Amino acid sequence: MNGAVLAINSALSFTTFARWELEAGYGGTFSTNAGVDYTSRVDVREQAALDRVAPGVAARALAALARGPRVGASPAARAQVDRQLTPTGALDRPLVTLHDAVDPVAPVEHEAAYAAQVAGQGREGDLLQLVSSPPTDWTGAAPPYGSGHCRFTEDELFGMLTVLNDWVTTGRRPDPDAVRLAFGPDTGLDFGFAVPPWPGAR
Repeated sequence: MNGAVLAINSALSFTTFARWELEAGYGGTFSTNAGVDYTSRVDVREQAALDRVAPGVAARALAALARGPRVGASPAARAQVDRQLTPTGALDRPLVTLHDAVDPVAPVEHEAAYAAQVAGQGREGDLLQLVSSPPTDWTGAAPPYGSGHCRFTEDELFGMLTVLNDWVTTGRRPDPDAVRLAFGPDTGLDFGFAVPPWPGAR
């Protein structure tokens, strides 16, 4: 399954089955696109990248989104989700996150938004964010790591749990050498990855 097919498959799964399950559990539609300006979410650089694939596609897509229907949220469902699922960044213990650099469902920019929340609470010392990038020389089918939604190798999953366990057990924040040792060689662990800003923060 190539990257594009994997992205479409993941997006369809989460926007249909997973969304239906969440809405059933919370008693209605909890998200809305009322008042959303989609143009502000795609910067000039991103529009240019889209136009290199298909000239004019960015403008056509943004125009279609602007004309598209708007869906309102159920106030009761929205309030329940806000109470139970909205992150605050107020950590009271160590937290290790692991994100694929290319995630079509939960973009890696989520990490930037959450880091800002944690910093706003003054708890950045309790957060360690790790990113797995696909290999630069990858060709063919889906890469072995770094691309997809939570598509990690066994070494990456074991490494993340090891890092968190050691941190909680010893009270010492893990340094890069300790993280590399825990993750081993079968990984896309990328300490140099620069997480892009959340669209609303640009």
